[in-house]
Amino acid sequence: MKRKHVLDQSQAPIYQALQTFRQMRVVPFDVPGHKRGRGNPELTEFLGQQCVSIDVNSMKPLDNLCHPISVIRQAEELAAQADVITPNLTEASLLLGEDYASCPGDEAGLRAWLERLSLDGQRSVVLTGVGLHPGVTGAACFDRETGRISFAMARQEPTRFSGTGDLFASVLLGSLLRGEGLAGASQRAADFVQHCVAYTLAVGTPLPEGVQFEPLLGELMGPAPSRTDVR
Repeated sequence: MKRKHVLDQSQAPIYQALQTFRQMRVVPFDVPGHKRGRGNPELTEFLGQQCVSIDVNSMKPLDNLCHPISVIRQAEELAAQADVITPNLTEASLLLGEDYASCPGDEAGLRAWLERLSLDGQRSVVLTGVGLHPGVTGAACFDRETGRISFAMARQEPTRFSGTGDLFASVLLGSLLRGEGLAGASQRAADFVQHCVAYTLAVGTPLPEGVQFEPLLGELMGPAPSRTDVR
């Protein structure tokens, strides 16, 4: 009988596959057209060889996102073991098999989605991109340790920047690793993202350059916010 490969959180299947692929003498002839940097020296100089050498499309060593059977499938299995997930509303609708148009806009609907996403309390959930009232945005959170739901909200700025979801998740993770509770960590992340967006707008950074967070990193050294709305 074929023995099933056991995965654990010390593994990173996609990263490890890309590292192996980096050593292979393969020149792809599909998208992207820079041929791992060989077809566009200017791009290689700008981004760096390490970046362009793994900027490749789906192929057998790297699996296929539309029909994953190897490393992407393994990464999905690892993701399913997560103690905390941080989907936005679009991702949550996909996870739940719901139409995006049916995304809840009220507290009762968000509670129902949080319960389903938590697998009936088995994992914590931070659902981002939530807005219960005009002018504010943030996250709805379910903490599996306490069984409580909280809302981490901040002022909504007039412009949207790409990358704010990754910034939110990074601050959330760092705060959790420092021992903060889920509610406080989520509020810290929401506040920090809002401050960074406001700062970026104030200094006039062009929208394509993304949000500026480096000058404000010192804010993350303070105590966790205490105004989180816990229910």
